[in-house]
Amino acid sequence: MPRLKEVLGFCVFLVFALNIHLADAQISYGGKPVSSGYNQLKTNVPFVELQAPDTAKLLQEDRQAKRKGLKVQRIGVTINSTISMDTHGTWERINGRGKVWRMGIEIPGARALGLYYDKFKLPQGAKLFVYDENKNFIIGSFDYRNNSDGGPFATEAIPSDKLVIEYFQPSGVYESPEFQINGIMYAYKGYSLKNTTGFGDSGDCEVNIHCPEGEGWYDEKKGVVKIITLVRGTNYLCTGSLVNNTEFDFAPLLLTANHCAKNSSHEYSTESEMEQWTFYFNYETDSAECQDPFVEPDSRTMTGGEELAKSGEEGSDQLGSDFFLMLLNDDVPPNYDPYFNGWDASGSASDNGVTIHHPQGDIKKISTYSERTSTVSWDQQNPTHWSVNWAQTQTNHGVTEPGSSGAPLFSEDGLIMGMLTGGGASCGNPTAADYFGKFSYSWTANGDTDDKQLKPWLDPNNTGVTSLEGSYITYDIAVAQFKADTTIIPVETELDFTDQSLGDPTSWNWTFEGATPSGSTEQNPTGIQYNHFGDFQVKLEVENENNSSIMVDTIQVKPVVYPNPVGTGDQLTVFLGEHEGMNLTVRLMNTMGQTILEDEYLSYTDPAISLDLGTLRRAIYILEVRSDNSQSLHKIVLAK
Repeated sequence: MPRLKEVLGFCVFLVFALNIHLADAQISYGGKPVSSGYNQLKTNVPFVELQAPDTAKLLQEDRQAKRKGLKVQRIGVTINSTISMDTHGTWERINGRGKVWRMGIEIPGARALGLYYDKFKLPQGAKLFVYDENKNFIIGSFDYRNNSDGGPFATEAIPSDKLVIEYFQPSGVYESPEFQINGIMYAYKGYSLKNTTGFGDSGDCEVNIHCPEGEGWYDEKKGVVKIITLVRGTNYLCTGSLVNNTEFDFAPLLLTANHCAKNSSHEYSTESEMEQWTFYFNYETDSAECQDPFVEPDSRTMTGGEELAKSGEEGSDQLGSDFFLMLLNDDVPPNYDPYFNGWDASGSASDNGVTIHHPQGDIKKISTYSERTSTVSWDQQNPTHWSVNWAQTQTNHGVTEPGSSGAPLFSEDGLIMGMLTGGGASCGNPTAADYFGKFSYSWTANGDTDDKQLKPWLDPNNTGVTSLEGSYITYDIAVAQFKADTTIIPVETELDFTDQSLGDPTSWNWTFEGATPSGSTEQNPTGIQYNHFGDFQVKLEVENENNSSIMVDTIQVKPVVYPNPVGTGDQLTVFLGEHEGMNLTVRLMNTMGQTILEDEYLSYTDPAISLDLGTLRRAIYILEVRSDNSQSLHKIVLAK
């Protein structure tokens, strides 16, 4: 995986003329095309015209796909074509400076055109630009730093049905370039001739990220990105997020939805197509703006990644928890100010929170929920999803739309707990439910291999952490991290805790809920005693000269059940430990899940419960002990 130390010296800068829209792109290095300042070049750039697809048919297919409830948005298809310097365009010499190659591509009726390359290798010193016919929109320069072993590459779409490619090679550079265009993205919606993907296209109920609802989510929103995918020749809009891992190495791990990587025939994006996905960072209103801007804000983009893990099966419509984890080709440049979002794999519901997303490919929006999330099944088989209902807030009633697919669901603690699959919410129906694939289900439940789980990639050292804070790229900040001997223990067990924090903390402040002692300032506290049944939080706050950081994990303390097996005439004892009183439900079930015995104990203060099983036949049973904050299951063998 890429590491921070490889990019510390990286710098991106822009020097552009006024009144021209320019974009940081995949990753671009600024400047202006040579043709902008040299009047002796021929003005007639040779164009090749390609046939447009049947747009009416594409729109009809989109209407059919929308009925499935998935919030993915198709915006274009790929026109296959082989274009290279050997077959197209013209070369011209610039006295004393070098030579320039130019060619144009036109596909009538396109809202935008983007380029896909199956070969891309530029010599050091050369530069490549792409722009519309009138140079109102320019991307570049691209140079040898964009080379990907001469393999696939992509440049973001130009909002026009005509574009020009310009390559400049200065005098003294003798190596020949190698690039070949094998496809042109034909965008039939999601663009206008004044802007790029989706700007201003979302519904009028949406809430911009810098409205009051976005206060408190300043860090998390910096990890959310807009995505244009390429899947079997088709382009889709989705949303994703950078995610942190327990190594804190800032590997460019990006999490989105599994269905963003598939087409309607359940075919996945190929390895070479994933090299041509485009990721838009910082595509949002100015920090001082809540209202929609009149001018599209700039964004910064990257291209390409590889699949690490996903929830679905090849050629199947089964989504599981609908996650897709990939590793971007390059480290995210520090000047993008990326935030690697934290996550929660515990499976705990959340009382309130937000999603941050790019509906219809528009600038960054935020939607808020204030009712507790509930567990549902997307495929009616497994508890794979969270159900969420959006709330009316100060500014408006934000929802999700096509293009929001893959957006992270944040808990009240600012941690990712799900990824958007779909649902019925819209500006016309804002109270309908939306469904997010559970992060906790994606952790290990979709399959037994690394390519079906998040855990091997986000906890590569198997620390056992189930929640992790987000962080910025830096080694100067303190990041709280710890490990317990185990997180599931019987009553009256002692635990030792090991500090694994980053950033050389100078102080440690531990809080042990439900334990003795209840706190410690030691770096590695030992002998922490848990004397009664329940789920209890452990909190570590560390601090250095730059900042403080908090990590919270959960210890599950289980009752001790004995004897087991239970013999003739024996009573079953459920030892809860010493406690001040709790509400309990004790239920005995057969192996088919049918309830055999069930008792409730309100404000129960005794350390143990005795159950008489004398009337039951010899068999294996399941005992459930449930309190207000915990649940414990035990296999009971009745051997009379």
